[in-house]
Amino acid sequence: MRKPIVLLSCVLLVGLWSACESNTSTPQRIPNEAARGSHAVPIEQFLSEAPTGQYLVSDSRNDKPLLYLVFAMDSGKVLSAKVSGFPAGSPYKESSLCSFCPSDHPGYGKALRGLRLLEELRPGRRGWIGGQMLDPTLGYRYLADLEQGNGEDLSIVLRIGSQRRVLWLRKVQAP
Repeated sequence: MRKPIVLLSCVLLVGLWSACESNTSTPQRIPNEAARGSHAVPIEQFLSEAPTGQYLVSDSRNDKPLLYLVFAMDSGKVLSAKVSGFPAGSPYKESSLCSFCPSDHPGYGKALRGLRLLEELRPGRRGWIGGQMLDPTLGYRYLADLEQGNGEDLSIVLRIGSQRRVLWLRKVQAP
């Protein structure tokens, strides 16, 4: 009875060994340009200069326009963004208030226009990272990273718990 078990074990070991040996291939390196994507500027330059101008923020799930943001960098190389207006089709209006903002937030009950929604972004390996973004509709504070897109476009990757959401930012001319 032991011979069939020993024989079966040997066959399994030889099969496993040959599968492992045939699976050893030389790893292929991805060129730096492909690893970074098709960015307009090198990541070092993207991090050395704050995004300038006005950006239209759209939800990546339905491409619905939400608001306009303008970025600013302080002397400590910390990046933030304020609401500069509302496009046609936005759920917000000029009279919209931050009524769902947390009561301890400095913008609670104030107008959304001019409110700093994105703050505390610092240079990181893949973009501006470690920031926070306030969702004025629900009052949530998301962890936020700002990454390069194609051309002058950007994306904000928002995380809260295990949830992940992406907002697109397209550079536009000031209305």
